[in-house]
Formats: sequence, C-alpha cells, structure tokens
Amino acid sequence: MARKDLEQTEADAARAQAEVARAAARTSLYGGGAAVNQQLAISASMGGVVVERNLNPGQEVRPDQSGPGTPALFVVTDPSSLWVQIDARESDLASLRPGDAFTLQVSAYPGETFTGRVTATADAIDPGTRTLKVRGLVPNAERRLKAEMLATAHVNENRSSGVVVPAEAVTLSGTAHTVYVQREPGAFEPRTVTLGHEGPREVVVATGLSAGDKVVTQNVLLLARQFQSALEDATVKKDAH
Repeated sequence: MARKDLEQTEADAARAQAEVARAAARTSLYGGGAAVNQQLAISASMGGVVVERNLNPGQEVRPDQSGPGTPALFVVTDPSSLWVQIDARESDLASLRPGDAFTLQVSAYPGETFTGRVTATADAIDPGTRTLKVRGLVPNAERRLKAEMLATAHVNENRSSGVVVPAEAVTLSGTAHTVYVQREPGAFEPRTVTLGHEGPREVVVATGLSAGDKVVTQNVLLLARQFQSALEDATVKKDAH
C-alpha cells in the first residue's frame, strides 16, 4: 500500500472513531449503554405517571417532530398535587387572592372536603357568565382526586370590617349604593354607602352606617321611588319660582 493511501485510511479511521465517541456520548446522555439492542431508555425530568402517549411501537421518531405545535411523545404528571380551575362569582373576588384558602367537594366522596390554595386569578371577567377564572393547587398525596373531576369550590370569606345588613336593604342607582335609615317612626333618610364584601344574602357596609342604625329591609324599592318622586317635585317647584 502506498504511503499516501495508508495516511488516508488512518485519517478515515480516526474520523470514524470520533463519530463513534460522539454517538456514545449522546446515547449515554439519554441513559443508553454500550450494548447494541435497538432499545434506549428515556428518563423524564420529574417523577410521576404517564397520562398521555403519542408514540406507537415501531414508529419512527425524527428531530423535526419536536417543533412548536407538535404533541409531546409522552405527557407525565405528578398526581400528588392537582391544579384546579374555578369559575368564581364577582362577589367572591375579595376572597380569592393568591394564597387564600378554599375547599372542594366532589360527588365521589360525599361529606368530605379537600383544601387548596389560590395561585392565580384572571385579569378579566367572562362577559357571558360574569365569572372569573381562578387557578388553585390542591394537595393529593393519597391520590383520591382524579384529573378532570368536577368539583364545587367554597371560598373562605375575608369579610371587611363594617356593618352587616341584608342584601335587599341596598339599592343601586348608577354606581351609587344607598340604604334608608329610620330616624324616627315614619321618618326615613337615604344614606349613600360604600360596600365591602358582597354575599348572596348579606353585604358589609364599610362606610356610611354606624352600629345601631335602623335600616329599612322591606319595600325598599317603593321607598326609593317615593324619595325620587319627592326630589323631582321639589326640583320642579324650585324651577317654577
């Protein structure tokens, strides 16, 4: 063999050995060994359970299959804690800030409750349902809760300080909330108030009322119309003069 051919053969052998070393390093990175058995163990970066598989035996896997918009080969989840999405009412927003607690009830376990914490809230109300998307995290060490379960959430109300009155005692005109206070038998006065927590049956009046004030709770809308009519009559008489 000519010396030139020998040098070329040695160079080709060195390149081939370098390629083998690089391939072995890549295989080792993904958990493979030196044996040639057409099997390669793929380890997930987290412990959990495979809940979705988008790969069949014998299917070819190419590098271009991992781009944006393509499904992952496997989806792994950790069921020891679960994300919860809550459709919250507007009146519950004060009690659903990140870190606040809530409880869940599911039909699979009647009478039992599961506690979670709020992690994030949406920035906008759904105009169709008038609800806000809230995300929470629920510990599930015993794995009793399952993904995609339907649940009912109950918030732990953080009531603001103030005077609690029945919800029907408050009227709304534009953006102003008003209650009617009895000064003496048969005599009432309207009070513009600021509300704190608003529940389905009771609301907290943060400003505008004092403890002991007698608030009208029946026929409130009728009383409001009477005050409005009296105000309009007084305005007409003033203009006439």
